[in-house]
Amino acid sequence: GGTYVFGGVDPNNGVDCSGFTRYILQNTASISLPHSSTGQSSYGKAVTEEQMQPGDLLFYAGGGGINHVALYIGDGEVVHASTEKTGIKTSPYNYRKPVKIVSLLIWAGRGAVSGRKFIFNSKLLHKMLKIMKEILNMSKIVDVR
Repeated sequence: GGTYVFGGVDPNNGVDCSGFTRYILQNTASISLPHSSTGQSSYGKAVTEEQMQPGDLLFYAGGGGINHVALYIGDGEVVHASTEKTGIKTSPYNYRKPVKIVSLLIWAGRGAVSGRKFIFNSKLLHKMLKIMKEILNMSKIVDVR
């Protein structure tokens, strides 16, 4: 996939985990987030593993606090800027135990909650998946707004 660069915020030059999620959500859903996994964890509406939907953020901890964020893409998978060695890749969502899962799309009013099932805006999901596919294929990012 794309290149991991600590502190990076642009997939064309490399991103870290929070730079990646920040870029995707800003460029698909116009949701502005801070550039830190801890900071991003304070946004959104907490959901359970059973409730999570594509577009949700999963947070992982180590060394006393949240230190990693990934974006859920469905079918039990997340996409994330992992390490300098592996870059941006997909992994099972539970490759580590998530300590928090949040829906920013519910929180930002981009979808609706019907009971416990999230009704997702399919155009938004299409944009999100298109950008992530480009990043995973290491191609230049096009503006899809």
